[in-house]
Amino acid sequence: MTNLIDGKHQMPINADNAAALAALRRAAVVARRRALAVSGYVLIGRDGKIVRESDPKVLFPDGMGEEPTPKN
Repeated sequence: MTNLIDGKHQMPINADNAAALAALRRAAVVARRRALAVSGYVLIGRDGKIVRESDPKVLFPDGMGEEPTPKN
């Protein structure tokens, strides 16, 4: 079995890979939040250059910049 992502649609090949991809995306959000809290910006690559970004709308396009509220 391979651990590849389908190149055409960028879909995980199996459920394990899908879960791993989701976990990596959550970890990226946590890392961006921490970087914003500590330094006020996040280093990202844009057009082949490393730039400082501090706009949450750019860093969290899906609205994941806010801490999720616990559900009771």
